[in-house]
Amino acid sequence: MSLVFRPNVKGFLVAVIFVFGVLFSFPVQVQAQSCPANIAYEGETYPAVQIGTQCWMAKNLNVGTFISSGGSVAEGCLDITNGTQFWACQGASGIQKYCQNNQESACTTYGGYYEWAEMMGFPVQCNNTNFSSGSSSCSTGTTYSISQQHRGICPAGWHIPTEAEWHTLELYLTDSNMPCAADRYSTNEWSCSSAGTKLRTGGSSGFDGLLAGWRYMHNSFIYPNEQGQFWSASKYNNSYHAWTRIINNTDVIAQRPMETADGFSVRCVLDSCTSDDWACSDWGSCSTDGMQSRSCTKSFDCPAVETSSPATSQPCVPTSPAPDRTPPILSPVSITSSHAGQPSLATNGDTVNLTFSSNEPLFWFAVNWNIGGQAVILPGGYINLNGNTWEAHLHVKAEDSNGLVGFTINYEDVARNSGTTVIATTDGSFVIVNNTRECTLSDWTCGSWSACSSSGSQNRICAKIANCESGITPSLQQNCSSSQPICTDFTYSDWGLCTNGWQFRDIVATAPMSCTGGNPVVSQPCQIMCTESDWTCGDWVACEFGVQKRTCSKLKQCEGGVVPALEKSCPISCESNNGWNCTEWSECGPEGKQTRTCDRCKSNPGTSPTLEKQCVYKQPGKERFKERDVVVKGVDRKTLYYLAADGKRYVFPNASVFKSWFIDYTDVYALTDDQLFGLPLGGNITYRPGIKMVKIETDPKVYAVAPNGVLRWVVSEKIAEQLYGFDWNKKIDDVPDVFFINYSFGSDIHSASDFDPISTSAAATSVNDEKKVLRSDKPRLSDTKPDVGEGKKK
Repeated sequence: MSLVFRPNVKGFLVAVIFVFGVLFSFPVQVQAQSCPANIAYEGETYPAVQIGTQCWMAKNLNVGTFISSGGSVAEGCLDITNGTQFWACQGASGIQKYCQNNQESACTTYGGYYEWAEMMGFPVQCNNTNFSSGSSSCSTGTTYSISQQHRGICPAGWHIPTEAEWHTLELYLTDSNMPCAADRYSTNEWSCSSAGTKLRTGGSSGFDGLLAGWRYMHNSFIYPNEQGQFWSASKYNNSYHAWTRIINNTDVIAQRPMETADGFSVRCVLDSCTSDDWACSDWGSCSTDGMQSRSCTKSFDCPAVETSSPATSQPCVPTSPAPDRTPPILSPVSITSSHAGQPSLATNGDTVNLTFSSNEPLFWFAVNWNIGGQAVILPGGYINLNGNTWEAHLHVKAEDSNGLVGFTINYEDVARNSGTTVIATTDGSFVIVNNTRECTLSDWTCGSWSACSSSGSQNRICAKIANCESGITPSLQQNCSSSQPICTDFTYSDWGLCTNGWQFRDIVATAPMSCTGGNPVVSQPCQIMCTESDWTCGDWVACEFGVQKRTCSKLKQCEGGVVPALEKSCPISCESNNGWNCTEWSECGPEGKQTRTCDRCKSNPGTSPTLEKQCVYKQPGKERFKERDVVVKGVDRKTLYYLAADGKRYVFPNASVFKSWFIDYTDVYALTDDQLFGLPLGGNITYRPGIKMVKIETDPKVYAVAPNGVLRWVVSEKIAEQLYGFDWNKKIDDVPDVFFINYSFGSDIHSASDFDPISTSAAATSVNDEKKVLRSDKPRLSDTKPDVGEGKKK
């Protein structure tokens, strides 16, 4: 007798049983999912939607007490990176949430943002813990476990979706024949075409996924109305990250691990019933009609999701004595393999054929295989060759053991006399070989490391969970210190693809050994660089004032890289310059020189023209300077100074700062050292407001310069483009760390309406006003006065 279940129509299974050659079948009811229309939870009402076999909340979770993301550190917050101020927060007052832009009312629209540990109902230390074995003490002395249906902050009967449940959802919504791998982060993380469109607000799935943005652990909120990012309950393969799903304005979905101290949106999925939710009595005695029954009840009122209730009746065989007869005698005929050229051995993918015969007809039989003395359940089939000769087939798989192959055949004849025949290849006539692969780290499961011993070591236990040989074996012991050092050196994977202006990488190794924390760089802004073929340019126009011009435009969106020239110098007539074509003299630079280039335009030109000459700076007269914008330098010195209305000289740190205030060096006055150093030093000049954006090498943030040297962070590339145009990245200057002290910090720029570069630069008419210099009655330069007007101002 054998019993199998075969699928029939949605909602039913068919149980099929063979008893002495007679086929019985009966339907088994499968309960459909019970998905409510709405769920009331903690004062909020959440709609629910059935998507495939799953029931999902159709609104972002908004539960808990609002805490501010900025200012002083909130209750229960912990610096999880030992000094770099990556704050993870969880208070003693229950569930806590962040709200967009620190406005509690925003949670009504977008829902709350939650750190991973807060969402799971764990203490804040669990943000920085690897749950490789499914549980951890998070360095608290209490064990915390991730359950199969982990409730966390969800309502009763609902749970945080796992990585596998997210993949079930996106697979159901992905277009036919489009890729949607379960593990695609390192190859093609943005996949599952059209599922993203169906999940967004207004999409056909009813999921209503808001592009709510997320909360960065550095106390800022990014990508509102550009991205929606949702937590899963599944940890990534290191302690700082857990898996998320990202939707945006495209039709695809991203799978990405994110740092657990960040804040993301949360959706809940309805719990499903399991076999543990039923209690059944023992089977009753077999009745004369060949059936037996039992009773089953639910142990509690669980919501049923695509699961079969236990059978309450089944066919049975009434007890009757078998006739006293000798069972049939079975004899092996042959054992062969489909392995090319070697029929006495098999490996992965081969088929083993066992042919045997009986001395009388058989009513039924079953062949049990064993490899190396161990019984295995293997797929296969049987065919009747002729009369009482039969052939059984075994399909070898990669996980099967190596060793000698044996067979046990159980059978009955038509008179129900049963017997057993054992066929063993103990002589080595048939074996399965070369059927294993080398182990990888994913083939092992390991417990947590023990406490650090007095000898400076700690241990753990690991068990193999796959059929493999040799290869990689996880370490069972490592050195440790009761006081773990801070990580100072990091080994990284390659940077990932540039996506939405950012690219990410993983931490492969850290040093020194057994260190923790540190300041790894795992993300950076990125851009697609322009090439020459990305531009189209018009013809050069006629020379005007020694210069030719043209216009160029981009054929596609790109940043930086190759930029075609828009101006060039016109050559001087060959006849008027003694057989030479020369460009115009360059403007006078701070180093005090002007240059040009010359090419021969006759076979026998005259004397080579001069290519470099000293600048002729304006010299002061005998009267005092008037109160106007005046730039001065030493006669043999490069540094430029602004002579302010208070009689002091203010330093231009570099040419970029100077060019943000003045077009050229036309009206620079050269002073003797006695004159120059007789002027008191007033400080450094900052960039003219609205002209440039700035950054420092150690910080990827880009800042707009506001009046009085105030820096304001531009939080996204999109906003930078709206403020400064498609070539915004060409308007960024690196400021050395030593000069950053000349600036102060203001509020962040979250939209184009927060800052106007054009009106800001137009209002900055004088360094005097920018430095808030008061007019002075003292001479600005004793016994001297320039004989000319002001320098050219921007």
